[in-house]
Amino acid sequence: MKKEAISIWCDRIGKRLALVYGEAAIPIPEIESRFVAESGWKLKSILVTDRCYNRHNDGIQPTTPRMFEYVGEGEVRYLGLEYAYTGPMLHKPKKKGEPERTVGQWTNGVLAFRG
Repeated sequence: MKKEAISIWCDRIGKRLALVYGEAAIPIPEIESRFVAESGWKLKSILVTDRCYNRHNDGIQPTTPRMFEYVGEGEVRYLGLEYAYTGPMLHKPKKKGEPERTVGQWTNGVLAFRG
């Protein structure tokens, strides 16, 4: 239930910020601060990149609802839930110096996850 609620809050906030930012990237700290202010939850409850179609973080299920696209250091673009995303899903290891690797491929909103 908590994970579903986080997704709902992230989607609501993403929709509203997309009205302000349009096609431009949204700073992740903007999403985080609104999440804390509006949901009343702690910042540690959310990691915005967990909700990005093109990112995979350790400990997160591939089926976790996603609504953002990671576009660069500290920035995302809102696409929406159940978006027909096409592109790779990348994993960035926590260990410095390790290269990103492809762990899945989205095709029209359907993920083929390889882990």
